[in-house]
Amino acid sequence: MKASLTSSGAGRTRQPGVGPVSTTALAPPPPSGRAGLAPRCQHSMMPSGLPTSMRFAICPPRARQLLVTPSAHPSADVSMATSQDEVTVDLALEARCDLGESPVWDGKTNTLYFVDINGRTIHGFQPETGEHFTIKADEPTGTIVPTNDPTKILVATQRDILVVDVPGRKVTKQAIATTPEEHGTEGFRFNDGKVSPSGTLLIGRMSNKWRKGERGRQYRLDPGSSTLVEVMSPEEVHLPNGIAWDGAKGVVYFIDSSTEEVRAYAADEQGIMRRGEDGALSWRTVTHRPSGLATVPDGMTIDTDGNLWVAHGESGEVTCYHPESGAVLHKVPLPVQRPTACTFGGRDLGDLYVTTRVETGEGAHKHHGGLYRIRIPGVKGVAPAYEYAL
Repeated sequence: MKASLTSSGAGRTRQPGVGPVSTTALAPPPPSGRAGLAPRCQHSMMPSGLPTSMRFAICPPRARQLLVTPSAHPSADVSMATSQDEVTVDLALEARCDLGESPVWDGKTNTLYFVDINGRTIHGFQPETGEHFTIKADEPTGTIVPTNDPTKILVATQRDILVVDVPGRKVTKQAIATTPEEHGTEGFRFNDGKVSPSGTLLIGRMSNKWRKGERGRQYRLDPGSSTLVEVMSPEEVHLPNGIAWDGAKGVVYFIDSSTEEVRAYAADEQGIMRRGEDGALSWRTVTHRPSGLATVPDGMTIDTDGNLWVAHGESGEVTCYHPESGAVLHKVPLPVQRPTACTFGGRDLGDLYVTTRVETGEGAHKHHGGLYRIRIPGVKGVAPAYEYAL
């Protein structure tokens, strides 16, 4: 039988520096079923001695045994271990984000940048020293882009892509690009964006009313240019989100959260979606897991095996997909319910950082909005965030 672990969201966290939240086994690939969907669980049980916040879901046809024992430290409620590979999950930073997003690893400064979109805040976190700083902005902060200047990063707001003076802890008024007014002003903002391995910025813009049908756009910004060029029109994308590249395959992976799809697009030499002679984009669906917009795919990153790691909003987990079949390879449960995006970081790119957002109500976890860190033996990122040349 296949075993998976689920959490109600209580306990299982710690303050940074206390020790790991938990260690748990990676779930194996589903033995059968449609690509991207694990078999549905048939039974559930509560092993004796486990806290009520932890449950097993036992699914056919076979399982990897989980040995669950209490942690030695009082701040961690449970430690899960197996004779197989162990995964550790811990609270890297008590960030208290309203809407944490856009984690990127700056390899030059060994800094993990991310944003609180609704809090209009840029966060910088250096894991080796524990230093954490914030930079306030005047508008919602959609995404962060490292540059070839270690003292400067870019932040995308509602219409502008602005230069940030990191040592001065200041968002400057210097805009390197601005969207046309006819592409919308009120109710729109930039969303996820990343620089391709070739140095071109690929970035999406969304409507705050996307659930009511208002659609966004995808742009490119080439180095040295101040013109945002439309890559995908509102007829071709709804809610642009996660991005990752596999240069060896000439593919850019892309998430449209509204359609709940992870797609693979043929890429040009700059890593941007390529059109054929007929003007159409060439793409295929990697995975489509419709949930009625309950657990939409959000941010995404890629590992050295070419597998895709996706944060599904409201799911309480990060999921790893095979890039060709879309099969679910692994699921890593989190102590919080609302992950948003993920990226690999650390000097060896062996830490998977996950941003999260605010939780409310009786079941809200006490560390909601925090920055979490997952360590998975043998799994590493491809490269630090690619830089935009100023």
